[in-house]
Amino acid sequence: MLNPYVVFAVWMLCTVWICITQSLAGPQNYNNFLVFRGVFDHLFSSLPLYEPYPLEYRDINHYGPIFAFIIAPFAVLPPWLGMSLWCMSLSLLLYWTVRQLPMPVVLTSLVLWLTLNDFYGACFKQQFNIAVAALVVGALAMIEKRREGWAALFIVIGTFVKIYGIVGLAFFFFVRRKGRFIGYMALWSAMAL
Repeated sequence: MLNPYVVFAVWMLCTVWICITQSLAGPQNYNNFLVFRGVFDHLFSSLPLYEPYPLEYRDINHYGPIFAFIIAPFAVLPPWLGMSLWCMSLSLLLYWTVRQLPMPVVLTSLVLWLTLNDFYGACFKQQFNIAVAALVVGALAMIEKRREGWAALFIVIGTFVKIYGIVGLAFFFFVRRKGRFIGYMALWSAMAL
């Protein structure tokens, strides 16, 4: 049951099922994605990002301006298609980052099985928290592979979009080339600002 191909198949089937059911249920069921589209639309229309837009969606934005660039490829599509591809991308990103961890395949498969329920709930609501988790896990995996530039980029993206990504800085103690890591953190932060 811990075969990575079986895990991947279940993971993707759950994601496809979520995409189909949410698309068929209509925009009222993917409000979070509509908020995300709003970040893109409002930023590039020079409108305030943190104001309520009750005619577009039933919430307010909590994400930084950098998020507009992340959601852009999905925001320009019809909402049902953008939402579906967004969820598929979140799913693949989290799956990929967990598989990058320096653990035997059987353990990464176990991690994926154990997180499937939480992933399912977050994906059902199109939450960016999936990406934050993937970025934090990806940062650890990149630190283990001595790819400090990628680790720093993952942490900066997670932090500038949603502050929870700052948790990745806890892995600083595991970085072998700390100066290089700090340099990349400064570079990516400057670019994000």
